Amino acid sequence: MALNPLRLPVEAPARAPLPYGLLSVAQSLTEADVHWRNGVWFEPDTCQATSITTQSCSATGGVDKPITPNMDLRASNPFTVYTLPVCSAVGLLPDQAQSRAAAALTSGEARAVEREFWTGENGVLPHLAANAVVTGSDGSTEQTAATVIVSGGVDVVEGISLLEEQLDLCYGNEGVLHVPPAVLTHMAAWNLVTRDGPRLRSPSGHLIAAGAGYPGTSPAGAAPAAGTRWVYATGAVALWRSAIDFYAQSPADILDRQRNNVIFIAERTYVIAWDCCHLALPISIGGVVGGTVGAST
Repeated sequence: MALNPLRLPVEAPARAPLPYGLLSVAQSLTEADVHWRNGVWFEPDTCQATSITTQSCSATGGVDKPITPNMDLRASNPFTVYTLPVCSAVGLLPDQAQSRAAAALTSGEARAVEREFWTGENGVLPHLAANAVVTGSDGSTEQTAATVIVSGGVDVVEGISLLEEQLDLCYGNEGVLHVPPAVLTHMAAWNLVTRDGPRLRSPSGHLIAAGAGYPGTSPAGAAPAAGTRWVYATGAVALWRSAIDFYAQSPADILDRQRNNVIFIAERTYVIAWDCCHLALPISIGGVVGGTVGAST
């Protein structure tokens, strides 16, 4: 393609990632052992509330107390996001090609990670839109099934109140609400969102992940009904993320000689997990509606 020689080549507009997505709320963890890239497993603390007794222990014997139940082992599998931009080799140095590949990765990876974490469309476990439990060969739980609180779309005030109530009962600690952008707008309109530095919080203090890659699909993986979006709630979210990897050792490794193009692969590996709870319900995004309980109007 011949470019107009009268036009001045300039830098493209700078991009800034959206500030309130999944990466803003996840606990970013590091491990000295790089084998986390094969996936991780962990044993969560119990999700049960602390027990209470009104009986005092006598001098001759104690009172049997119920054992606090533990969670099953939980496991999370890895996935890798990558970019493979193709550029003309004319006038492009290897370090410039690497910079372009890195920029392409960082500008799009949050959306890609959020979509995969929501849908699991490439087979990643665990993910949010799931209605069946998956157990690994080692007996660990790789996928939990979302507990649907209500199946019909409710207005945003009722929906968030129900979601928070059940998350508080299930978890009792700081959890995460996973909301598509359209739902976040409705939450803001009803003053259900508070800014806390670089993060957003719900009325109960839970973190809000408003992912640009969140499609609002149901636990069955189906598209949401017209005028609704599904919202999920989980316990705390943790992620492990590698540095950006470049697979080229020399200029010859990145040159497509047949087409005289530069091909530079940039990629990063993720593992994402959450604690305890997994809840879901659909919320109406049809604007301001009435307050009929259990309905969107």
